[in-house]
Amino acid sequence: MSASEPVRRLFERYASDGVDGALDEVRFDLREIRHETERELIGVVTLSGVGAATRIQVEQDVLMTFAVEDGLITQVVSHPTLESARAELGLTQG
Repeated sequence: MSASEPVRRLFERYASDGVDGALDEVRFDLREIRHETERELIGVVTLSGVGAATRIQVEQDVLMTFAVEDGLITQVVSHPTLESARAELGLTQG
């Protein structure tokens, strides 16, 4: 099984469950998966939805690092930049 498969399943579940009731019409668009190492990936994600109370449209891009072991996600960390995501994995630019 590809390390990216559990990441894809996670986002499918998030999209169907919503985000703790804060957003309606939740959508997670997994735009890219970068295989940085054999067990570590960076996901480029766009989160969008409508505020449950305010009805205001929201959209935000997020980078997430994923640790995958034996087909299971063992850690997920959100990051504001690609540089901080790569640093989390102990990788440098270049």
